Amino acid sequence: MTDTKTPKSSYEKMAEEDTNASDNVTTDNIKKTDAEPAAASDTFKPASHQAQLEEKIQQLEEKCKSQEKELKEIKLRNMADINNLQQRYQRESATLKTYAHQYLAKDIIDIADALEQAENSLEGKQKEGIELISTMLTKALEKHQIEAINPTNHEVYDHNFHEAMVMQPSEKIADNHIIQVIQKGYKIKDRLLRAARVIVSKNPESTEENENNK
Repeated sequence: MTDTKTPKSSYEKMAEEDTNASDNVTTDNIKKTDAEPAAASDTFKPASHQAQLEEKIQQLEEKCKSQEKELKEIKLRNMADINNLQQRYQRESATLKTYAHQYLAKDIIDIADALEQAENSLEGKQKEGIELISTMLTKALEKHQIEAINPTNHEVYDHNFHEAMVMQPSEKIADNHIIQVIQKGYKIKDRLLRAARVIVSKNPESTEENENNK
């Protein structure tokens, strides 16, 4: 008996082709999927990535240390400035406290001058009354460390406390010495309120020497 194959119909051929095609696609996908992990493993290197992170961390730590040092220096400078300002304020405050009444004192010494002039021009009980007031005023000034500058005759002229109104030749008084006090001066502690106005001697011999040296 002869085995005779029945020819495949067109429909069966198409179905067979689709099956073969799907098998090929599945095989290709499996091959690609197996290849991808190998490619990924070549690109990703954990050791290199760790080194980069450590380097970045080190850079950040160094930057933080630098900024911390800079902030400490700024803080120290600011503290020094504040300390200087405090000391300056304390000095100025002490100075103001010490010399706060100097402007009032300048007005009061004018009154003292007027009383002295009145004392020299009056006599009797009126003079005694003025002397009493002058004494009281002098004590009040001394209480606030305001002292008179009243140089004596023949005292050496000192430009720090004396103001020479006239340079007068004298053969009896040494050169650059006080001949007469025109007006007393005053000082408050170590600060000059008003220089004493005086007449100063000028030795004729020193005058001639100066003229000859010209």
